[in-house]
Amino acid sequence: MLKSFAGAALAAVLITMPVTVAAQEEQSIWEGVYTQEQAARGEKVNSGVCAKCHGLRGDGANEPDQPGGPAIARYSFLRKWDGTSLAALFTYVKTEMPPDNPASRSDQDYIDVIAHMLALSGAPTGETELPTDIETLDYIFIEQKPE
Repeated sequence: MLKSFAGAALAAVLITMPVTVAAQEEQSIWEGVYTQEQAARGEKVNSGVCAKCHGLRGDGANEPDQPGGPAIARYSFLRKWDGTSLAALFTYVKTEMPPDNPASRSDQDYIDVIAHMLALSGAPTGETELPTDIETLDYIFIEQKPE
């Protein structure tokens, strides 16, 4: 009986405790989730590594001696990743790219490239850089361009 009383008392305390964890709100890439400076850094990484397979414009127009890659910008990219969080994209890019040397870049390089991909896709810039924090990225979603 003492155990059930203690359990009930603990449950009552937990139920009435204020929640201190702030819930994050979902965001769209169309809400200015990266900065112009971050996209510019990503463009430099893209031109040195990613463009070999994905093209300078992110359209999949690879260099002649490289395997072709899918588009990483604009309509094809947005359609493929529609409804996906930036956390999923970040994880994929970080663990799979480049195919011959995955995870060879810093987290900052990978997130900067994602900012560049968003810029190429027409998503607007904002005041805050995309973070490398996977939990924050889990609340930012890729969507096809809003009507």
